[in-house]
Amino acid sequence: MILALVLIFILIFIALSMYVIIIGANISKTDEERRIEDEEQIKFLNNLEKY
Repeated sequence: MILALVLIFILIFIALSMYVIIIGANISKTDEERRIEDEEQIKFLNNLEKY
């Protein structure tokens, strides 16, 4: 029982750490980087619709 609780807390800690890293990486992007990323996503979705 205690082992399961420790495992759950470890997994929650890992998940929160990953979330903070992803959010931090997104905040530090410039407007130009966001624009380029949006354009790449639009191209991908357009190509996906063709197939």
